[in-house]
Amino acid sequence: MSSYHTTQHLLQSLDTFSCDSSFQVKTVGTTSDNWPIKQVLLNAATDDADKLTDDKLRVLISFGIHGREYFASELGFRFMETLCNSGSTRIKSLLKNTAFAMIPIMNPSGRARTDAAVGKGGDLRSQECYDRRKNGNLVDMNRNFDFHWSSGESMGLFGMGPDPSADDYSGPEAASEVEVVALQDLAKRWKPHMFIDVHTGTRAMYTPWNWVKDTSPSNQTEGNAMLDLLAAVQEATGDDGESIWKDPTTDKTEKPLAGVGGVISYEAAGTASDYMYGAGGAQYSFIFETFEEDGGWREAQQSNGQDLSMRGRPPKRLPRGGGQSLDWRSAQRPSSARLKRYYSLLQKTASDSLVPAASGVRKASSGYNATAIQLMSAPSTWATDSCFSYFNPITTTSLDRWLNAWEQALLVANERLVTDRELHQI
Repeated sequence: MSSYHTTQHLLQSLDTFSCDSSFQVKTVGTTSDNWPIKQVLLNAATDDADKLTDDKLRVLISFGIHGREYFASELGFRFMETLCNSGSTRIKSLLKNTAFAMIPIMNPSGRARTDAAVGKGGDLRSQECYDRRKNGNLVDMNRNFDFHWSSGESMGLFGMGPDPSADDYSGPEAASEVEVVALQDLAKRWKPHMFIDVHTGTRAMYTPWNWVKDTSPSNQTEGNAMLDLLAAVQEATGDDGESIWKDPTTDKTEKPLAGVGGVISYEAAGTASDYMYGAGGAQYSFIFETFEEDGGWREAQQSNGQDLSMRGRPPKRLPRGGGQSLDWRSAQRPSSARLKRYYSLLQKTASDSLVPAASGVRKASSGYNATAIQLMSAPSTWATDSCFSYFNPITTTSLDRWLNAWEQALLVANERLVTDRELHQI
């Protein structure tokens, strides 16, 4: 059964990670609060695309750019484990054609702020939900990339203008954050064919553009190819012939929605996905939003025959997993119960950590080299943490289910990339 792992534990485990394929770990930066930014290279001799001697497809994936989206990095480690140690014919075929560069914990500062119970004031009670989203400088890094960034931009509900306390504060200037620079520089070296940025907060898959409303890429061939890939992910089945999105406990099938980010959701400037497509050279670029607290509305939409591909304009825009997280049913603040709850979560302090809330507030030593920090926790440990539970599964059954589903989704996306090359679309 699956568990959650602290940031320190995951980062340190990379140095002894077992892999049947070539596996290289390199520290490509250090955060403002001294966490290492670790890059993984899997199935390639170098991250310099110009020095590679084979013609494998190059995929770049970042996990957990928002620290409170704990599940994202857990998925990253599950995906690496499968690529490294499965030994199946399927994985061997994929690795014959594909190499991976990954940053499995893009925001160690924000993630550690969650697992080590440290906030701006230094103890748990001062830790705000929106601070868990940000990095050590309290910048939303997915608004900080050097593509259609504007100074002090803070889009959405939680602040306008250069307000560092805003939920999606974009930083003092484009690419001001060391983590962002590390990913941009990796993209310049790696020259990815495909980029995926893994989040939580809703359950959807977005293509560019995200920075502008109702606008898809001018290259319609590439735009349609990206949407076709996402459709393949939506319709994917497992070895048993059942949808990968089928809940084994209820037999309900809950597929993620898919579409152009600025069409089916709200515009967000300075994102990693837009940078990779617009400036980083990736022919395919995606945001995967992998978990939402309550997906009941999606089931209702499916039962009413709605098109989950959302290639046309939907009646309402989807939430994003953070500063643009408007409730799907309303674009007015705050007019629905779910939006009111979300808005209130971002205004309150968190109330527990890796130990049950009944144990009281603890001050935890923190940092990459700290000792005596709990390494793992059961999902149920987080049940009373309303911020955590909004963005992450809090039962073992749910955690297992969504890890399995999205691991399969990542595999299918990469397999479709191989197919598209064979069809001369790449």
